[in-house]
Amino acid sequence: MTKKKLEESASIVVECCPEETITFDAVHEILKDICSFVGVQGYIIKDEDTATINLEDSEKTVPYAMLVSQAFELAKELSQVSCLGEGDTLLLDCADLKVLCVKVNDVTVSIFMEKNVDHTKILNKLLSYTERLQF
Repeated sequence: MTKKKLEESASIVVECCPEETITFDAVHEILKDICSFVGVQGYIIKDEDTATINLEDSEKTVPYAMLVSQAFELAKELSQVSCLGEGDTLLLDCADLKVLCVKVNDVTVSIFMEKNVDHTKILNKLLSYTERLQF
């Protein structure tokens, strides 16, 4: 599979009706495109009923899934303790990895990338797709 540079990537246009909401399948299609960018190692997408994991290295599936699960739980606990309300975006900046975690309605997305990838460009790309749909 050929990796695309983020700046040179082709856009996916998500056609929708004004009353359409963000669904698991719509976000999954967006992630397939984002996963093709240079430095992106894969993603985990999950809603109440379904989860899909797409990682370059299948041996990292369990540790990465545990990492993001615990990160979301910790973030939830911290938001309750601090009385600041829930956040929708979480960035894990590890020694050799970055993980961008985003919650959109009932869909949670975790995008794994190399440390040198600009996560803000990935986030902006994801949000530019999803803003076409109703929140």
